Amino acid sequence: MAYRSQVLPVIAGGTGDAALTAYAVLCGGTTTTGAVQSIASVGTATHVLTSNGAGALPTFQAVSASGAFTSVNVQRVTATGAFTYTPSANMKFCIVELCGGGGGSGGIAATTNSIAISGAGTGGAYAKFLLTAAQVGASLTGSVGVAGAAGSSGNNAGGSGGDTTLATSSAWTCAGGTGGAGGTLAGGVGGASIAGGAGGAGGAGYRRGRRVVAGAASADVRRQHEH
Repeated sequence: MAYRSQVLPVIAGGTGDAALTAYAVLCGGTTTTGAVQSIASVGTATHVLTSNGAGALPTFQAVSASGAFTSVNVQRVTATGAFTYTPSANMKFCIVELCGGGGGSGGIAATTNSIAISGAGTGGAYAKFLLTAAQVGASLTGSVGVAGAAGSSGNNAGGSGGDTTLATSSAWTCAGGTGGAGGTLAGGVGGASIAGGAGGAGGAGYRRGRRVVAGAASADVRRQHEH
């Protein structure tokens, strides 16, 4: 049986072309080009295939600043006190995370051959939210809350942590954690019991404008320190 090489038309499951451009994208054709046509260029690494509208072949183009994301930048502020956040050029939006300062542990009243346990301070409130470039503007100011000081020697409570804030159109505030209670003297070695101070209350929550949301983890944190 003899075979004859010929171009197989689209209607018969072929392309209608005797040769194709290597690696080029195939598109539907017109009455002028035939049933199938390919784009003129295979593009350059990192370029994306972009529509040029109806009646025109797509082309590979470089990603513009106003198009898809090209990078993800992270700015982390850990030093306590005031700060200014300045967004990176061409920023689309940012995900903000705030956390209030943790409370300090309580002091203890103990002497030689005695045991006392103070309550632990609790973590500050936490918030996570998204801001668009329009909401951020040229910059935003805020403040990182300081950690609460440990209670002084004796049955003294620890200091509360400072609030962490961000001044947007509706200001955000993450309250600092409360300091732990002081520990009282429990007796000499071999005493019947050991008394511990109560854990501090968790951060009051985050406040956005006038809205207050209680920190959901506060009770869990307190139970953890009491056991």
